[in-house]
Amino acid sequence: MNNFRLLKKFCCLVLLFIMFVACFQGLVACGKDDYIKKTAKKLSTYNIEAGYDDVTKIVSAVLTCEYKNDNEAVLEQLKFHLYPNAYRENAKNKLVSSNLITYAYKNGYSYGHIEVKSVKVNGDAVAYEISGTDNDILIAPLSTQLYPDEKVSVEIEFETKLANIWHRLGYGDNTVNLNNWYPILCYYDKTEGWLTDPYYSVGDPFVSGIANYNVNLSVNSNLIVACGADLTDKQVNESTTRYCFSAVAVRDFSIIMSSAFLTDTVKGGNTTITYYYFNDQNHLNTLNIALDALNYFNNSFGTYPYDTLSVVQSDFYQGGMEYPRLVMVSAGQQESSYKKATVHEIAHQWWYALVGNDQVRNAWMDEGLTEFSTMLFFENHDYGIDAVNDIKTAKTSLNNFLDITRNYYKNIDTSINRSVNSYRNETEYAYMCYVKAMIMFDDIRVIMGNVKFVKALKDYFNNNKLCLAVPANLIQSFSKAYGSNMESLFDTYLTGKEKTI
Repeated sequence: MNNFRLLKKFCCLVLLFIMFVACFQGLVACGKDDYIKKTAKKLSTYNIEAGYDDVTKIVSAVLTCEYKNDNEAVLEQLKFHLYPNAYRENAKNKLVSSNLITYAYKNGYSYGHIEVKSVKVNGDAVAYEISGTDNDILIAPLSTQLYPDEKVSVEIEFETKLANIWHRLGYGDNTVNLNNWYPILCYYDKTEGWLTDPYYSVGDPFVSGIANYNVNLSVNSNLIVACGADLTDKQVNESTTRYCFSAVAVRDFSIIMSSAFLTDTVKGGNTTITYYYFNDQNHLNTLNIALDALNYFNNSFGTYPYDTLSVVQSDFYQGGMEYPRLVMVSAGQQESSYKKATVHEIAHQWWYALVGNDQVRNAWMDEGLTEFSTMLFFENHDYGIDAVNDIKTAKTSLNNFLDITRNYYKNIDTSINRSVNSYRNETEYAYMCYVKAMIMFDDIRVIMGNVKFVKALKDYFNNNKLCLAVPANLIQSFSKAYGSNMESLFDTYLTGKEKTI
């Protein structure tokens, strides 16, 4: 009898332990995306109903922005970027650097634009204004002042005409790239006010806040649609398919389409990766690299909180491009470059999509850290990339670039804490914000050691996800992990005073 009671108590304790473990695991699973759901409740929302005509290459749409004033300022107007107007024939800011024109305009020069048809504020038509050096800023006046935490609804009817260009926005021989295709709110800086930077040809000329998106897109049914969002519904008619997408707490909304897409799918953790491709004989290897990168960065930096990630082979004039929950990888690259581009753009999901930064004024923060994260990945995975040697080669390459540059210019600026429009060209920007910034992080890793270095990255991620981080946030995380103030060390690299190169 006593043995039975002891056995009964033991079984109860075991059951309680199992229930505790299950509850704990459940809390961990819920905690994975709790901060996404919690943040989403506080955000502005874009609702877009759009249709794409593959014959005219025009997107016709109505956008309704349910804007919540999350600033301390009282607003009398809202400002939106009209990025597609950078593709106009007479745009003052060149869309593509001169050395990359033949890669972008493979079928000759072609032009596009965005036309705003009407603007309504809280249901009433308003006299809006188009401004900016390239007619790239839409100003929507508000009928009454908008105080902090108050909301307003802005409806914009527009058409976006695509150019035949291998770019973020445009169509090539294989894909239709819909990126930066709709009016998007300018970022409101508490010191500078609305940031209305034009579309510079160098770097990524974007400063993006977080918002929610509900986008419905009607297209010809022969097009396969890749998107940085969840597919919530799909309605197929005879010749047209209407896709309904939803994405919460993201910085942008990206779509890539093609009638030639093939797909492979794999799951890593709680995220489903879909690889869209039209010309990749090693497609399973690419998918494995994407999966390994997702898992590695999950473990190294922090868990990726979204349910899906689209990796999309695209007609694009550079190696690749990052968007929230979707990465572009350019077709036609050499195998090693294709591998690096895939991992680099996936790393951007942590350093840009989740931990944001001002990509105009502090491009080194996401590009340098992403480039170094790519090297970290290949140091720990055997995909035929010698990361250790690549970093050594990078130092030699940077010094050779500086030596050559000194033959043409008396004053050489090796600082990396400057705006993208201050670089002489795309090459100088790449060497400073990618190569030199990567070398900086590698040198700092040698000083800190791997354990403290990775600890710093985890702290940086955890404290700045879904925010727009500034250099002080990053330096603070590294100083905390190292146990000593590292500001002066970072400063030597950022200002070009370092002695290591």
